[in-house]
Amino acid sequence: MKKSKARKGEEDKRELCQRISKFHSHLREMKTKYAPKSVEDSDWSPLFKLAVDDFETVDYYYELFILESTEEEQKKIYEELKKEIETIERRHFNYRIAEGEQRVAEKRAV
Repeated sequence: MKKSKARKGEEDKRELCQRISKFHSHLREMKTKYAPKSVEDSDWSPLFKLAVDDFETVDYYYELFILESTEEEQKKIYEELKKEIETIERRHFNYRIAEGEQRVAEKRAV
């Protein structure tokens, strides 16, 4: 059975809302988990920096798309917002892969 265009659009919008919401929560957790131990700590985790940088962007999208925009506005910004979230998710995924590869290389060197 084929889905109507309207139903497909609603499912896509709901999926994007869920992705933004989950990623928003994930970044908030990362900021807490990898935060410097003290204000004087100059050795910030790269994951903390990444989470802080991307949290503001995702927080803006969260408020804009989920809390503030009308259904008509959501339709207009959906594709652009989806691409932006995918880019940020990809950056985090690639960073974690690189970090894992670095840890493996460090273990081999020991």
